Amino acid sequence: MNPVPCKRTLARLACLLLALAAVTAAPADAQERSRWTFTAIFGTTDRGPGDDVHASFLERNFEPDEDCIGLSCPGKMTETGFGASGYPFLVEFRYAVVPWAGVGVLGGLTEIGRTVGIDSQSRYLRVRYEADIVAPIVWISAMDVVRVGAGPAYYTARMTREDQGRPSEDQRKFVWAPVFEGNLSLPVRGPVRFEARAQYRPIGELEYGPYYAGQFLPNSAVVFAPAVADFTHWFFGAGVSVEL
Repeated sequence: MNPVPCKRTLARLACLLLALAAVTAAPADAQERSRWTFTAIFGTTDRGPGDDVHASFLERNFEPDEDCIGLSCPGKMTETGFGASGYPFLVEFRYAVVPWAGVGVLGGLTEIGRTVGIDSQSRYLRVRYEADIVAPIVWISAMDVVRVGAGPAYYTARMTREDQGRPSEDQRKFVWAPVFEGNLSLPVRGPVRFEARAQYRPIGELEYGPYYAGQFLPNSAVVFAPAVADFTHWFFGAGVSVEL
């Protein structure tokens, strides 16, 4: 059936108003979307410096403490990832300059893992390693689902010797290095969205040690000679983003 033509003046005016409303409605809806987004993510890492630290322990004749009994005993000589020595997380604020691109700033604490061993003289050594990050990010997105970004990051690579679970000796390296990330956000529209993220962090090496039998007595016997570990790692996480 053909539509009834707008022959009369009032009918033509009504048609004009309806057309104007249809044209202006979409931009009005688009303008209601906030340019600001806050994201919180918990995640895990690959082994990062864990393999280097583990190899250094073995080279210096440290082995797993097989006679350890109790809840405080580690399950393995080296453990990395979520829950091994902490819970890596990120928080981020993003601003959309245009709907498909923008800038942001992120920060997070990344406790990668720990290595625990005992030598032939029953001297116990436990070290924990982490790499914290603060970075501005430039990002672009495709279809508001896939987003990639990169930026210059300021890292704090840290190796901590622990005594009965308490930090007792801390060595740090502050590094400027890039960070690269990819993100997946669902659903396509909505003020609250699920987000999955992967980041590559090429931090580089940190020298740590020596560790002494008397931790604060440099003249005592050296338990662990200086070593080097590469803190470059991947971070994988999931969380929620909320439009502000």
